Amino acid sequence: MTPFDLDNKIKLEYYRLEKTFEGSIELKDKKGVLDPAKTKKSVKMDSQKDPLDVVISAINENYKGSFTDADRVLVGTLREKLKADKKLRKAAKVDGQQIFEKNVFPKIFDQTAQKSYIESTETYTSLFEDQTKYKAIMTALAKELYRELRNGQEV
Repeated sequence: MTPFDLDNKIKLEYYRLEKTFEGSIELKDKKGVLDPAKTKKSVKMDSQKDPLDVVISAINENYKGSFTDADRVLVGTLREKLKADKKLRKAAKVDGQQIFEKNVFPKIFDQTAQKSYIESTETYTSLFEDQTKYKAIMTALAKELYRELRNGQEV
């Protein structure tokens, strides 16, 4: 039996809930009749999400700190450098996802991040100062790049 690939056929959106109020809500005692709710038109979702947005969403799921525009640029730059890496491309085609994410990717991510840090110390300082952010970015990039490189997608 051939596995069925659902990639790009199902679109899921994730939202983070934040507590903005704590207390009780009381309704006023008024008499009257409420009109039934009217149906709304369905909203069409974008057909495809930008891979960088997928990575940013995954990072936000794992990293609960503040994620700035500079961080978005940092992730985009790392993503492009990693995507162009020949060893990473080959590993995505040959190795399984767990081996890619747990063994191959962390080494290449580390080398690429350190090289980029030397090139642009100020931009990458926040990456190395916060270990949780570092791991969240690495995990999100590993999953998305594996999917892209494995399927031969070019953006």
